[in-house]
Amino acid sequence: MRYEFESNTDSLHNVGPRVGLAWDATGDGKTTVRAGFGIFFDQYYMYLNRRYITLGPNAPQHIYNWNCHSDTCPTYPNSVPNPTSGSVSPPASYLYIPADKLLNPYSLQFSASVERKIARNTVLILSGLQVHTLKQMRVNDINHPSPCTTNCDSPSGKTRSTADANKVRPFYNPTLGYSVYDGVQRVTMVDQIENTASSLYQSFDISVKQHFARWGEVSGHYVYAGSYTYAMFYSDYNSGVPSEWYPDWNADERGPDDFYQRNRFIGDAVLRGPYRTTLSLVGNFGTGLPVNPITGVDNNGDGYTVDRPFGLSRNSFRTPAHKTVDAGLGKDFKLWKRLNAEIRIDATNVLNSKNFTTVNNVYGNTGIPKSSFLKQQAGIDNTDPSRQLQFAVHILF
Repeated sequence: MRYEFESNTDSLHNVGPRVGLAWDATGDGKTTVRAGFGIFFDQYYMYLNRRYITLGPNAPQHIYNWNCHSDTCPTYPNSVPNPTSGSVSPPASYLYIPADKLLNPYSLQFSASVERKIARNTVLILSGLQVHTLKQMRVNDINHPSPCTTNCDSPSGKTRSTADANKVRPFYNPTLGYSVYDGVQRVTMVDQIENTASSLYQSFDISVKQHFARWGEVSGHYVYAGSYTYAMFYSDYNSGVPSEWYPDWNADERGPDDFYQRNRFIGDAVLRGPYRTTLSLVGNFGTGLPVNPITGVDNNGDGYTVDRPFGLSRNSFRTPAHKTVDAGLGKDFKLWKRLNAEIRIDATNVLNSKNFTTVNNVYGNTGIPKSSFLKQQAGIDNTDPSRQLQFAVHILF
C-alpha cells in the first residue's frame, strides 16, 4: 500500500494499493502463473504553476508601446520615467488558469501471464496488460467560439471568419467589441487546466524463447495492442485538434493515440560461431503510426489551421509500416592470462529502411484529398535513423 501527497494539488486521497501473485501451478517448475494489479499516481506539472503566474489574469508582466514623437521614451541607460505614458497590454492574448479543483492523474493497471516450458530449453509465455489512466490533464479553452455548425462545411470549402468567431466567444462583450475575462481586456483564449482526459491501453503478448547450450539462443515476440485517448495534453486547445462543427465534437475526439501500433513483432538471436565469434541479430517490424488529417485552413475561425475535414475522425490514417533489422559481429582474442579483447562491428538498420514517423497530413478543405496528402516529408526529424555502422574494441579483464 502506497500513499502519495503533493502540495500543489487538491487531492488528499492518493492511496495506491498494489498486489502481485506468482504461482508454480503444476508443482514441477514448468508452469508459472503471474498476475498483478496496482493503482499508480502521476505528478502534477510544476511548469503549469509558472504559467498561472506569468500568464494569469494578474500576471506581473506587460507589454508597453510608446510613440516617441509624443510620449516620453526611455533613453539608455535610464529607464522610462513613467511607463504608463504609453499603451499597455498583457504579454499574450491568452490566459492560463487552473480549474476549481486539480487532481493527480492515476492509472489502474492489470496484468497476467502464463509461462510454460514446452520442451527442453524452450519456453512459451502468454501475457496480457491493461492500463486505464483517468483524470489526465487537458487544456480546455473556456472562451472558445461556439461550434460552427452551418458555415464550416469542409466539403464545400466554407470557413468562418475570425471576426465572426470572436463574436460567439463566451466572454465576448458586444459593447466593447472584444472578450473580457477577470478584468483583462482583449483576450482570446482562456486556457483552463483540468482533469478531464483519459486513455486506455490493452495488449496481448506471445513470445517463444529457445536456448541452445552450444551455439546460442533465439526468441520471437509478438504484441497485439490497442491504445486510445480523448486528447493529447499539448495540441489544439480543446481536445486534440477537434472537429468543432459537429454538435457532439467532444465525443468524436476519442481515437487512437499518437503512438498507436496494432501489431509489432520482434525477433532476435545470439549465435556463437567458430573461432570465438558471435553474431547478433534483431528484427523489429510494426504497423505504421497514426496520421491526423487536417484541412490546412482555419474553418471555424478560432485562429488555428488544424481543423479536420468533414466526416474524418482523429488519427484515422497511418504512415507506412515500420521495419528495422540490426546486426552485430564480434570476435574474442586472448591477449595475456585473464586479459582479453573483443573486436566488434555493429550495424543498425542494416537494410536502410525508410521508417517515416511524419507524413504530410494536410488532407484539404474540399472533401477530396490533396495529391500531397500522406506523402513522405523530408528531413531527419521526420524519420527514424538510417543505416549506421559502429566499430569498437573492448578490453575484458
